[in-house]
Amino acid sequence: MSDPYRPIDCSVYDRYEAWATLRTEVVITHASDDGIERSIVGTIVDLFIREKEEWMRLQDGTEIRLDRIRAADIVADASSR
Repeated sequence: MSDPYRPIDCSVYDRYEAWATLRTEVVITHASDDGIERSIVGTIVDLFIREKEEWMRLQDGTEIRLDRIRAADIVADASSR
């Protein structure tokens, strides 16, 4: 997928940053490189810029370009169910 990067809203970036700081487990739904929508559960370990694009790295090494994220939320605590 070689679509041009579209900057995300600052408040969304701030939310990702807070989740990374708190080591919160999240579920991220995003468009993958092949254009297929996928979901992944993990912990954000880094937010960074590569070639003027903002990226997220999860603890398993997965990297997701931020403008490809379709939905993101914390994983519900199983003990609270």
